Amino acid sequence: MEALYDKSGRVFAWLDERGRIIGLRGNHLAFIDGDSVYNWRGQHVGWWQDGHIRDNSGAVAVFTADASNLGVVKPVKGVKPVKPVKAVPPVKPVKAVKPIRPIKRLSWAQKMPF
Repeated sequence: MEALYDKSGRVFAWLDERGRIIGLRGNHLAFIDGDSVYNWRGQHVGWWQDGHIRDNSGAVAVFTADASNLGVVKPVKGVKPVKPVKAVPPVKPVKAVKPIRPIKRLSWAQKMPF
């Protein structure tokens, strides 16, 4: 699993090899499908590109260590916590229609989309 860092440089979640976003306690938060991020209710909550997730307004939410094209300064990364034991994944929901991709904002997301 790969760490997903927030705007403060802390590990917010983990990205597993199947594109599932896992919380620090092993809970399933969201999943990546192509260039989109959906929560487990099927709602489109963000965009995946170049190793980072942007919310639906175009602001950066989380990033991987090797993310590029952020448009914001990466914070100093904190110490990685122990990887959690993953909970049983829920069944993938019917996905909502993907919205039009917003213009990339040069800012951090005010709140996590998932």
